[in-house]
Amino acid sequence: MSGKGGPIIHGGIQFWKYGIVPAGKERILDVVDAVIQDYVADLGGEEEISSGQKILLHNLKKMLTFQLLVDEHLSKNGIIDKGGNVAPALSAFYLAAVNTANRITDKLGMKRVRGTESWSKYLAARERALVDEGKRSTRKAGAGEIVPQRGKI
Repeated sequence: MSGKGGPIIHGGIQFWKYGIVPAGKERILDVVDAVIQDYVADLGGEEEISSGQKILLHNLKKMLTFQLLVDEHLSKNGIIDKGGNVAPALSAFYLAAVNTANRITDKLGMKRVRGTESWSKYLAARERALVDEGKRSTRKAGAGEIVPQRGKI
């Protein structure tokens, strides 16, 4: 039920209370899962994600699912109801969820990070790139001298 005793029409509250996406809206979960997978990749991959980042990503997933349920409803029904009032779906709760998602992305960062499994694998990949380019040097590099070229590894 909605706050006014009417039926749930967007499913956001049902999801928030029970963790259930209404029947017929399961594709929203697929969209959110794809966004989270992309975010994990941007952060360097599953192996590079800290426990704190996992918690933030879990919370971001909840916020995005709720938002997409409400957004879908608003795109079909508009933000102004027949009485000229702002749709109840745009409650302070919805706006807080949007703000929370924005704050989570601020904490996680918006920049892509390139994951490296280990320093030795990085060096081996760099060495292969140099051999492939025919630019292998016999000189021993000092610490910090090996700098990857953009797009080569």
